[in-house]
Amino acid sequence: MAARRGVEVGMKRCPTCQGKGVIWCKQCNGTGTVGNLLVGFTKCSRCDGLGEHKCPNCHGKGVVAS
Repeated sequence: MAARRGVEVGMKRCPTCQGKGVIWCKQCNGTGTVGNLLVGFTKCSRCDGLGEHKCPNCHGKGVVAS
């Protein structure tokens, strides 16, 4: 059985991030900002304004052992 292009033998695409290596931040829903009635929108403190985190399942590699 031949390996899929770009995926090493014995590895498979990460099901958590679909091979992207990152997941959306749940606190800001991927926007990088959070709303506050008193000060308006501010940078998300959980993702530092990036809107995404390194995937906890594959640690940012996009692949996991099969």
